Order: sequence, then C-alpha cells, then structure tokens
Amino acid sequence: MWRVAAIGRVGGMTDGMPRIRPLGAYEPERPQKNTSWTVHRSRTAYDGSPWLRVDMVDVTAPNSDRFEHAAIWVPDAAVALIVDEQRQAVLMLRRERWVIGQDGYELLGGLVDDGEDPVDTARRELLEESGYVPHGPSEHLLTVHPMPGLIDSAMHVFLWRQGAEQVCEPSDPYEAGTVSWIPLERVDELADGGQLLGATTAVALYRYRALP
Repeated sequence: MWRVAAIGRVGGMTDGMPRIRPLGAYEPERPQKNTSWTVHRSRTAYDGSPWLRVDMVDVTAPNSDRFEHAAIWVPDAAVALIVDEQRQAVLMLRRERWVIGQDGYELLGGLVDDGEDPVDTARRELLEESGYVPHGPSEHLLTVHPMPGLIDSAMHVFLWRQGAEQVCEPSDPYEAGTVSWIPLERVDELADGGQLLGATTAVALYRYRALP
C-alpha cells in the first residue's frame, strides 16, 4: 500500500536546508503487525433457533493469547427507508423498546425469512408494521453489521424515494407504535435527543442525507 506524503513534511537536509516532499510524493506504509485471529473450534452454549444462537468459540488473538469468546448469531434483517422526496419526509415508527427501557423512532423492517430475498422482506415488514406499500423502484442503500465483534447479523437497507400509500391497517401485533411522516430536517434533532433507536436507523438516515 502507498500513501500521499503530507505537504510540508521534512524529509532530510539539502545544503543545510530541510528537504520538503512535494505534493504527490509517495512513500510505502510500514509493515503492520499481525492482526489475524485464529478460530480453532466452537460449541453451542444456547440454541434459540430460529431467532438466536450463542456459541462459545475457541480463538487465538493476534497477540497469541488463546481463550473462549462468545459469538451470537441472529438472522439477517431488512429495513425499508421510505422517503417522500417531494415532501422531504421519511416514514418512521415511534415505539417502545422494553429491552433498553426507551421509546423513540425507527425505520420499518424485520428479520429475513429462510430463502427470502431481503428486499422482499423489507416490503413485507413495511406492510405488516405500517399498512403502507412503497411507490416506485427500490435501491439497495447499504448493508451493515452493527456489532461485528460479537453478533453475526447483517442489516440490509433498501431505499424508496417516491413515498408510499397506506392500503390497510398494520397486522403485526408485536410491532405496536405510531407510524408517521417525519420531516428530514428533524433527523439531527432526534439524534441529539437520543430518539433514533438502533444503529441501522441512524446510519441509514445519515447515509441517505450524504447521497449526491
């Protein structure tokens, strides 16, 4: 790997004067220390399939220490980011999350069923949780792993830009909350107030705002 040297960096002496590397000069990066982990074997400590599995994994860390480390498996999830770009608003669900003892705003989505295309999951969960159907084509916005050091679960976010319409009442009794269109200009306010629940909701909204 190569990197651009900083402007004005001193690189030695020439005729008694510091030699400045010009913009565009390159230098090799220093070799990195070993950063690899070795996985030896694993055992299942708890099997709550299909929703959750906890494994204890025998690993060797980069510094050669060997120990057991917990690894949690959860099915992938898909999230629908529904934006009405004409109104500059996003469809969100205000709900309570009893695990953390807090209520706030989330995007709509849920776990991907076995063999299901994540974009179909996003549409299905949107309909079940809100009764809305999106307008126009979808775009894959991003895929993230919110806690990759502990949890194996990918979150796939799909974007619809042309809004949505409500065609029925929500049908999922476990996703009770208030569905509403939130002005995009309130995203910073909600983030500052700790009202954006879940890393995926926050990352998706700020990723969308950064799009050209």
